[in-house]
Amino acid sequence: MQSFPDPNGGKWQITAQGGIEPKWRHDGRELYYLAFDGKLMAVPVTVDSAFHAGTPTVLFQTPLSVNRGITPRDRRYDVAPDGRFLLATPVASTTQTPVVTVVVNWTSSMSR
Repeated sequence: MQSFPDPNGGKWQITAQGGIEPKWRHDGRELYYLAFDGKLMAVPVTVDSAFHAGTPTVLFQTPLSVNRGITPRDRRYDVAPDGRFLLATPVASTTQTPVVTVVVNWTSSMSR
């Protein structure tokens, strides 16, 4: 993590294992992120006289896939102020072929 807007204000490592899609808790006391194994993690944060990040803990395993080489453009989860999580999970693929019905010259069957 790096200070903003002044990039010279400091840098802090949050995790040695890495992660993507960071999100602050509404009160700024915790940082969430998605670990590379798909687990949603939480790191307690204090900003008294200096910044300090605690030890990351696993909140739960998600169904989200994580590719180390590709960072998603958007965060696939969000956190409500009451601590509930919303996940944008992928839809399972179907093996069925969709059925399409095409009606040609449908106006000829209409009564005039």
